[in-house]
Amino acid sequence: MTNARLYHLRMAMGKHRLAGLIVACVVLSGFSSLAMGVPEPVGMAAGAKPRVMNRVVEPARRTFGVGKRDPFYIPPPPVPNRSGLPTGPLPPGIRGLIIGQLRLEGIVRENETGRMIAVVTNYTNRAYFLKVSDQLYDGSVEKITPHAVYFKQNHLEANGRLTTVEVVKSLGPAAGATR
Repeated sequence: MTNARLYHLRMAMGKHRLAGLIVACVVLSGFSSLAMGVPEPVGMAAGAKPRVMNRVVEPARRTFGVGKRDPFYIPPPPVPNRSGLPTGPLPPGIRGLIIGQLRLEGIVRENETGRMIAVVTNYTNRAYFLKVSDQLYDGSVEKITPHAVYFKQNHLEANGRLTTVEVVKSLGPAAGATR
């Protein structure tokens, strides 16, 4: 090692220890690779081209330590359900009814108030009594007539816009009845 390098090393170590260690490493490793900005390959002849290897790089593990996840990992967005049906559990009662799965079993008129009540069932064959403005899972009851129930169904389009569609469930002729 030359005297000039030792002098610079002593001067850097005297003022700031961390900065001195960094300067010492740079001085001892030489300036040639840092001046060019590219590290010199080790063990290659001058003018030789480095060999490029085609390797499959595994994605980084998403765990941080033992049993902990990476706190900076952003999960991918959820994939929308193509069938239009919810994937998780539905709320209990009328709020969990899906308009497309309802069957209209009957319509009743209250004597005192004259309001109409629709009797519907779904795939569980459980009866539900709907009134006007009842909120369902994917819409609401708009109007009840003696022969039909009108629903306002909320429909999510592919572009993310929410649209409403009017769905009518009407009473058909009873089994075995003739007209």
